[in-house]
Amino acid sequence: MEHTDRQLPARLREDLVLLTAYLLSTGHGLLHEPAAYAPARAVDAARRTLGLLAEHDGPDRRLDEVRARIDEFFTDPHDGEPLAELLDELCVRMAEVVDAFQEDASPAETQPR
Repeated sequence: MEHTDRQLPARLREDLVLLTAYLLSTGHGLLHEPAAYAPARAVDAARRTLGLLAEHDGPDRRLDEVRARIDEFFTDPHDGEPLAELLDELCVRMAEVVDAFQEDASPAETQPR
């Protein structure tokens, strides 16, 4: 596909390019930052991705709850709740979301391309 045959809306394409730049710059920054920063950076990337989904695909209660939980962790006092506990919780929630998405998908949507 040539670059003139765009299939994504321009705004979504721009947002994905910016997310890619964020992920790459995060990876670069982590070369010189303490290893403990990596999980928080990964969670922030997930938060940004969920924001893109909400903006471009509309609200989804399940995904919005995951994003709200991430926002809550980073913005509200969380009494020293370890990031590991948050990640455990979010991984379980996202596994449930993925399962629900697969159940909701029609057979035509799940066919390999």
